[in-house]
Amino acid sequence: MVRKSFLLLSLLFISKISSQVNGEVFVLDEDRDVFYMHYTPSIQKDDQFSYQKANIRLGLPPIKVSNITLYNTVGLDYHNFKYDTSPPELTKKIEQFYNINYSLLIQYKISENWSINALAMPHVLSNLDGNIKADDFKFNGILFLQKKFNQKKANKYYKLTVGVGYLSLAGKTTINPTINLMGKVNDKLSFAIGIPNTYVKYNLNNRHSLKLLGDLNDFSAHINTPIYLNNDNIEASNAVFTSISAGLEYNYWLTNNFGLMIRGLHSVYENYELQDANENTIYDFNSKSKPYVTFGIKFNPFR
Repeated sequence: MVRKSFLLLSLLFISKISSQVNGEVFVLDEDRDVFYMHYTPSIQKDDQFSYQKANIRLGLPPIKVSNITLYNTVGLDYHNFKYDTSPPELTKKIEQFYNINYSLLIQYKISENWSINALAMPHVLSNLDGNIKADDFKFNGILFLQKKFNQKKANKYYKLTVGVGYLSLAGKTTINPTINLMGKVNDKLSFAIGIPNTYVKYNLNNRHSLKLLGDLNDFSAHINTPIYLNNDNIEASNAVFTSISAGLEYNYWLTNNFGLMIRGLHSVYENYELQDANENTIYDFNSKSKPYVTFGIKFNPFR
């Protein structure tokens, strides 16, 4: 109970949902990457496993009809675990997990500064061992209202979004409120505060920028083929991984639109466990806080 409460409290201050939810919606336009590839190698092992991740996103050209604009994004996340001391009955069936995801943002402009938005995020999240099953398909969504506050200076504005989301976190899918405040203070300083994004960015110049951010790496993947623990006929149905981190990101722009990224994080909370069909924990890997480094390339046409 204490651990779950700490997790929820942390999300109020630092979170960038990177797996089951596409957090790129709740950023300023200049920070919205239309395409990116990220790779996080394993640099420090846990007692029982090592972990690495790769992900890719591609935003398709928007479709606009009158006051309605459709934004489509496709992506793939790859999670890889290597076990040093395998728990009873664990096999290669839980070494690799895949998140094949799609998001559709429907934006209806009420006026120049007001809009109603609906974000649908269906995805397949599984170890993909055998045939795809109904439990592999998952759905998240957010309905929110956005207001833009223009300032006298052209390079200064703020955006406030308030809504409600059907979101997955730590193996649970529930209805949660969402609120975000984003702003561009001047040509060098911008920020986003809320769920699912929190960051402060400072542009050193046109080619170099630094970003202080929080990061949430969270997924709950269905295990397609049965795994029984301790010969007690206890079946593991889902693998749930949650890591909350904070750190610093550096971006170098090769051109005005193509850039390189390196991000250094350290987790403040970690949990990796196997659950049964009733979402009860049946095996805890006792994962510990550790550092992470992520490398990436990106394309942003909005800079």
